[in-house]
Amino acid sequence: MFDIFGEFDSAEEINKAAEGLKNEGDFNNLLLLVKENGIDEEIAKAFIDGEIPYIADAMSAAIGKIEVEKEAIKDSFFSDMKEDMINYLQSACMDESFARAIRKKGKSLKDCFEHTKKEITKKLGSKNGGLRDRDVYAMQKEYYTKG
Repeated sequence: MFDIFGEFDSAEEINKAAEGLKNEGDFNNLLLLVKENGIDEEIAKAFIDGEIPYIADAMSAAIGKIEVEKEAIKDSFFSDMKEDMINYLQSACMDESFARAIRKKGKSLKDCFEHTKKEITKKLGSKNGGLRDRDVYAMQKEYYTKG
């Protein structure tokens, strides 16, 4: 997933790398940087042209990370709710502190889904009941904000 540049811990780290690549005139790698981090190529082009001062803020860096990582979610446990869960996380990125939590190095969408699956299993056990969507979303948020 983050094979070329590695996983960044924040938008600031992404912007610092982008600035260095821009200063070196290494626009091909700058385009690879944005692709690897789920940031739109048009943003990189505007940055290269000097139209914008940076390529990512906390929200766009977190949403980009989710976009990149969502392809790794193959677990059928959430097949009916996967897109809703991802959409919830992306919309929750409007809260800057939560966006920063998502971007943290070592946190991943795959692990978030695993955490949520374990929590659901603990709460429901062998019962045939369900949880409200907001309970599932709270479990996701807990993964990113705790520990």
